Amino acid sequence: MNPVSAILLSRVVELTVQKENRSCGEGRADAKRPTTLCDSAEKQKHLRIGAWNVRTLTDNKASDRPERRTAIISRELRKFQIDIAALSETRLADEGQLKEEKGGYTFFWKGKPANEPRIHGVGFAIKNCLINHLHELPVGINERLMTIRLMLASSQMATVISAYAPTLDAQDEVKEAFYADLDKILSEVPKEDKLILLGDFNARVGRNHHLWRGTLGREGVGNTNSNGILLLTKCSEHNLVITNTLFRQKNKFKTSWMHPRSKLWHLIDYVIVRSKDRRDYADDNALVALSEEDLQGILSAFAKAYKQLGLAINIKKTQILHQPPPNSSTSVLPPNISIDNIRLENVDYFPYLGSLLSSKAVIDDEIHHRLSCASGAFSRLRKRVFENRDLQAKTKILVYKAVVLPTLLYGSEAWTTYSRHLKALEAYHQRSLRKILRISWEDRRTNTSVLEEADIPTITATIAQNQLRWTGHVIRMPDSRLPKQVLYSQLVKGKRAPGGQKKRLMSECALSSTGCPQSDILLEHSVG
Repeated sequence: MNPVSAILLSRVVELTVQKENRSCGEGRADAKRPTTLCDSAEKQKHLRIGAWNVRTLTDNKASDRPERRTAIISRELRKFQIDIAALSETRLADEGQLKEEKGGYTFFWKGKPANEPRIHGVGFAIKNCLINHLHELPVGINERLMTIRLMLASSQMATVISAYAPTLDAQDEVKEAFYADLDKILSEVPKEDKLILLGDFNARVGRNHHLWRGTLGREGVGNTNSNGILLLTKCSEHNLVITNTLFRQKNKFKTSWMHPRSKLWHLIDYVIVRSKDRRDYADDNALVALSEEDLQGILSAFAKAYKQLGLAINIKKTQILHQPPPNSSTSVLPPNISIDNIRLENVDYFPYLGSLLSSKAVIDDEIHHRLSCASGAFSRLRKRVFENRDLQAKTKILVYKAVVLPTLLYGSEAWTTYSRHLKALEAYHQRSLRKILRISWEDRRTNTSVLEEADIPTITATIAQNQLRWTGHVIRMPDSRLPKQVLYSQLVKGKRAPGGQKKRLMSECALSSTGCPQSDILLEHSVG
């Protein structure tokens, strides 16, 4: 096995560790090489941590290779100057450790029993000279999760978690069990600890950073899949950020797995840390115009006024969203808007007043954005409210209805939802209620029984209620009000596209009022 060509090393993170005067016994270090804990006696050192899917650590007795796989991996880790490596897919049985004296690393692993098939397994490879600095030896939770704690500078502790998540085709029960175990580990990590979660997550998180602000950076790769939604949701719940998506690099340096059929490379191995270690920003102003010329004029006047006040517009953070007319050609060029002869970036999505505006006027990404915000709201109340055993379940449900649900359904009064949107929202609704009521997936409870115990309606019913209430307010407005004019307006130009037509809000409300006593009366007459 050639580990360099067969397996890619994930992003490396660096931590500052305590002063150490001992040497690893590897001879004199190269002057150009970055100093590490074991190489120098400077006041502060850097600890380099990486992740590696090694595919296997088992040795074939029939092989004529003179070295063990652990020896080969030790040599490669030393070449990359890695101090601690989180290993996945080790495939070793039970739990144990192995010290490579010549290689300079000690291997720890956790797997299934020897009498069971072993296709998973996690572990750590730690420099021998760092073993004494561990708060305790690595703890194997199961064949997919392993943790260690070590001392950093100024007596600060760091918790490192090695993870190997189920693949996309794994059963839902397996995925739920993995993220439940991961959730428990993350909840038990002290808030004062530096947290590093890394490994092979078999998930594509995509590049829709506007949907997962604070969790996903601008430099993601590809599209999001169902495993990616699970990972992003868990990161949002615990205020974590995926560092692989923060830095601009060529894709060949970010991707770590090639799809066997499409031959496309994907990013599925991640290094995840707390969001508080990254400083965020907020956009403050939004300008709207009907044409490219009008927007350029408004923006130029805006920039001029800023200069007169001694302020400046951050061009890198200023973006343009263009919504072309319906049924327009796909070859429509994006608007060319500039500040000081510097062209601004055109985007397909833009957050405004808590909602996500789309150039295609669809809500698919808005649903993901709401899931992200709701996950964050839930996590902030998790320990104090939802996991507080001193509070009754009824009180927890009231808090959930007052905080999390409004966050999840913010702006739903104007949504035109399809079954895929409702399915995603209902799934999150059920996961949250089951966490509050301490109902495990192993209990085999139906969704209806969970809703009855919580005394709370479905997401579909709640959205319908919100839409009917808001539509009633709009209908009662004077005819001069813009919301009412928009609600009753009709297009006078253009033709309908062939095929199925997009849903309209009025049709959505009429469908929602079907079960009402006055369903045979027009909506505008029944709401007065």
